[in-house]
Amino acid sequence: MPLLTEEEIAFFRVTGYVVARAAVEDDLITRCREQVWDNLPESPDSPDGWTDGKHFSSYTNKDAWAQSGPMQELAEHESLAGVARQLLGESIKPPRAGSVLLRFPSKDKTYRPPTVGHLDNTCGHSFNTITLLDTVKPRGGGFTVWPGSHMMCHEYFRHHDVRAPLTNGLLPWSYGTGIEFTGEPGDVVHIHPWMIHTVGHNVNDTLRMVAQNGYFRVTLKEDFDDIPEDLWWFWDGIREMEAGMRAEGRTWQVPAEPDAGTVSA
Repeated sequence: MPLLTEEEIAFFRVTGYVVARAAVEDDLITRCREQVWDNLPESPDSPDGWTDGKHFSSYTNKDAWAQSGPMQELAEHESLAGVARQLLGESIKPPRAGSVLLRFPSKDKTYRPPTVGHLDNTCGHSFNTITLLDTVKPRGGGFTVWPGSHMMCHEYFRHHDVRAPLTNGLLPWSYGTGIEFTGEPGDVVHIHPWMIHTVGHNVNDTLRMVAQNGYFRVTLKEDFDDIPEDLWWFWDGIREMEAGMRAEGRTWQVPAEPDAGTVSA
């Protein structure tokens, strides 16, 4: 699959996210989905036995099965790891499988849009991806973000200790309306690590199933020592692109809205 275009990277810089449709081939997605069901107590053929509104994380459960096989292949996929190298530069740690995140349907069909999000960590020099392993419909527990919040977080951490833990991952401001990602198996959402996010409320009848992967610079620990004024200081690939554009007398153009496949949560 192709890497991100200059226009898509421009959109990513402004919003903190960009969506790549059909970025991962069906065969790998199918094997990932089968790997998930093979390791769950629930059955895809018996939705009546699903736990009401259950939120599952293989990372929280420390499930070893999610770190091997198709899940590791997904982490190494060029549409994920290749894009990470494109933006962060070639000096990233070897890709490792991340976590499987599930949101089972809720029996209460009263939709409650997310009003607050969080950060998983305060590391601003990683690159994160969310890959849909099955169809996610509107109000189906989709990954929800607050566009532009990566810039707000950058400004916050320039004046606060980036090593200090956040209470429940929350930052002290009003969040407003988020954007819920919807799509089909194989769609990928690329996000900045300082993007405020959460999981939505699933009022559909289908399971929301995604894989989350993170990619990190080899200088992970050293990069924590200072938060520079330039939000993209750690992103060697983006900085190289900017240098090339300056040599050509060009600057980033205000990006048009790409097909994000999103809905207001």
